[in-house]
Amino acid sequence: MAAKFLVECKQSKTPFAAIGQHLPPWQAGAAIKRHGLSIRELPFSRGEGSYSMVPSWRALRLVDIDRRFGDDGFRASQVTKLEQRSKTWEADNAGIFNGLVLPLAKAVTHAHRGIREQRVSTAGISRDPHSWIHYDITFPVVVTSAPLLVVDATSEVPTVSECKWFSARRELDSLNLKGLFEIDFVSIDGFDEYVSSRLSYVSAIADQVRANPSLYTAEAWESPDYDSLAP
Repeated sequence: MAAKFLVECKQSKTPFAAIGQHLPPWQAGAAIKRHGLSIRELPFSRGEGSYSMVPSWRALRLVDIDRRFGDDGFRASQVTKLEQRSKTWEADNAGIFNGLVLPLAKAVTHAHRGIREQRVSTAGISRDPHSWIHYDITFPVVVTSAPLLVVDATSEVPTVSECKWFSARRELDSLNLKGLFEIDFVSIDGFDEYVSSRLSYVSAIADQVRANPSLYTAEAWESPDYDSLAP
């Protein structure tokens, strides 16, 4: 196991605004291009010889640790800068993608380039016994001096609040970058607290893996019934 922080710094006096909503529980364990995992999917039985593949983060109940450490399911689908022009404020997302999201998505891909995916079927895992199973817990982060505002559009009446950090999702589909990426935006005033929280989070994952290592290497995976899969 390893913990990695990939940090992009952004100096700004005007706020970032994150617009998003709380995702349903079943999306919490989606196949996100964030952590470097050797085992990305695990099979669940559907009966009569059929099965479904489930993202390992959800299958191994690592989403429970997410929730324990304050992940309430909110994800920003759009991030903008608020710019004051004359006497009004305007939202402008110019430079957000090319200047922040794209470099961090490339950094995540590069950080995981040496991790070889190990495929697991209902017959078990087939791999070189000398190969490693990786759990590289990775945090791509934009650290900014700007205030962070969250516009929660989950309900019919959106709410606005200031926060220390939030997570944003972006689907990429280009020649070299494909998949659903997550990036954290963190205020400089909240960065120490963010790092402390994330390190405690990684320790909790390590404790869970240490308690049953053969489950997390998939050597003890027995393809449970799909209906037993909690949200």
